[in-house]
Amino acid sequence: MKILLARLKNSDDLELVAVFLLCVFLFGICGYVAADIKNTGLYGALAFTLVLAFRDFARVKNNFISNLKENKAILISAFSLFIVMLLTTAFPYDAQVYDFKDSYLYELFKDLKKELLFVFIALCVFSSKEKYARMVFVALALALAASNFGFIAEAVKGGVTFDDLFNKINGGAQIDRNFAFYFDMTFAFAFLALFVFRSVVARVLIFAFIVLPAVALNLFAGARGSWIAGFIAVILILFVLWQKKPEIFAAVKYKKALFAILALLVVFVSVESDFVKSRFDKSVSDDFTSQRDVILKTRLPVFFDSNRSFVGLGYGNRQYDVFFEKEFAKIKAKEVKKAKKSKKKPLSAGKLRMKHFGPFRVDKKDGKKVVRWLHDEPTLVAAYYHYGFIGTPIFAFMIFYLLYASYKRAKDNVLYLGLFGSMLAFYVIRGFFENLGTSFIFIMIGIFILLNYKKESAN
Repeated sequence: MKILLARLKNSDDLELVAVFLLCVFLFGICGYVAADIKNTGLYGALAFTLVLAFRDFARVKNNFISNLKENKAILISAFSLFIVMLLTTAFPYDAQVYDFKDSYLYELFKDLKKELLFVFIALCVFSSKEKYARMVFVALALALAASNFGFIAEAVKGGVTFDDLFNKINGGAQIDRNFAFYFDMTFAFAFLALFVFRSVVARVLIFAFIVLPAVALNLFAGARGSWIAGFIAVILILFVLWQKKPEIFAAVKYKKALFAILALLVVFVSVESDFVKSRFDKSVSDDFTSQRDVILKTRLPVFFDSNRSFVGLGYGNRQYDVFFEKEFAKIKAKEVKKAKKSKKKPLSAGKLRMKHFGPFRVDKKDGKKVVRWLHDEPTLVAAYYHYGFIGTPIFAFMIFYLLYASYKRAKDNVLYLGLFGSMLAFYVIRGFFENLGTSFIFIMIGIFILLNYKKESAN
């Protein structure tokens, strides 16, 4: 213990431990693991950052300023988006007075505190060392391994057998669909690891225990948008590797076998799972679309005509629920008047809701029924409801800036291809179909900062 404490007096060691704990946090938040892991990583990193600042404030200051300069555009955008989120939430659509712990502002800080703290710590402790960036990369690849294990364990616990998976792949998923969320965030890093690691043994282990199980689980989970996202991300990662880092691609043996595996996966998805029919047939059924077309057609025009169409409703799904419930109350009142005039029985509240605004569910809170409208529009459309014409363009800029900047930086730092593939799969492709929220953009920013190593010049 004395030796450990003596070593931790060294600024380099304090910085290393802080970065390692940030990697633990990333492993926890990007992988399907216990929440205690990410909390231990984040707050442990904060503690070591504070100790480092106390012992060597100049180092922390230099790291912070250097990282700010290197990532100025995305950090200014992130700050601007947060200010918009803060203002729209401070003056929300639903201005009902709550206890602070039940307020929208409290909800905003509660939901984003870990993400914002992660970015702040990354700015303070990352000193552009290659070993730090590689630690982050490995943590993200291992997060997918943890997700594989977690979802397999849940399926086994739920009594799912191997035969069930193949019997149900077309008729209904036996793996929790939420697996796709973790897959889209981290698969690009695991796939890229096949090219980054030089050891043949490491590549075999990564393929056998991370990449292959993840692809299988994602197919069985049935999230077709994730299939598209993963496939396109893999193809583009290979293309960019060939274009920017041909020496890495050339070093991989058995290239023909790799392409054969990819081709077999494409054939399997196309023939065995009705993939082509489900995504490219224009007459696709509501079961496959989750009625997102209905949500868009019925709700967007109503929101456009409201007095919050420019600034947005503010943070939180509750704002969305309250807005459409109030709009529904107006429609219901009109329908009741029409029914009285025509002396016909009006439609039930449930049928009226479905007719005018699409899918919803009814929950109970404090003994009262609360309507929850399915908020599953494409990510940018969903963001528009909350942040209006000011915040949504900023959010869109952040997504495409991270995508473009990762592509550019990949020429000198191949690790950025993992973030490039992750952004492409998660926010660009999957986000085109589903609402993935705004909070993970801050995690992506932290990763963007932590991957930016500088090669030390040999003296």
